[in-house]
Amino acid sequence: MMNQPTAPRESAVRRSLLLPILAVVAALAGHGTAWSEHPSARPAIRIDNGVLQVAVDSQCGQLTEFVDMKTGYDHIDPATTPGSLWQMKVLVAGKMHSLAADDAKRFSGETLPAPRKGLRLAWEDFPEGWAKGVRVEADVELPPGEPRSRWTIALCKPADVLVNEVRYPRILGVARREQERLVMPIGLGEELDDPRSYLCYGKEGKPV
Repeated sequence: MMNQPTAPRESAVRRSLLLPILAVVAALAGHGTAWSEHPSARPAIRIDNGVLQVAVDSQCGQLTEFVDMKTGYDHIDPATTPGSLWQMKVLVAGKMHSLAADDAKRFSGETLPAPRKGLRLAWEDFPEGWAKGVRVEADVELPPGEPRSRWTIALCKPADVLVNEVRYPRILGVARREQERLVMPIGLGEELDDPRSYLCYGKEGKPV
């Protein structure tokens, strides 16, 4: 997450992180943009490395599957609406604006050339006037035979659009499991019991 605006120049903002399969519980459950049909009912772009399987909606890039192939367990609850894979806040002419994947009018997605196991996703044609010329590209890669994934994102933008914050990847609708634990990268590492009671709150401010 970037807390300060970037310098005013044409640039690409990139983030890269590794997600162990058990760390998916770090995401918060949520609801995204409403569609006429659930994403799971629409065609998906799917990849796997024999250990993990990842799928995104072919129409908008929402994450619809994150499957442990050894157990068949999908970490994404199919009953939830996935929502935007990324969100960001940008500063334009001194005013803060929000931008999300679901705002784009055009989305494209394809698998990476062999032998790489990955996806290349792109969003563009945003309705806001200040976002003219903005294009967001993201890659998802699965290292061969490993229970982890690598996510990178790049923003192509006009010089006057200053990036303040990027949230990616947003893994929403995480399926509920018994005895959930969250590994937190603080110091040498901590384990948080019952993470939903600390991180997930409903409309009335009560844990969900």
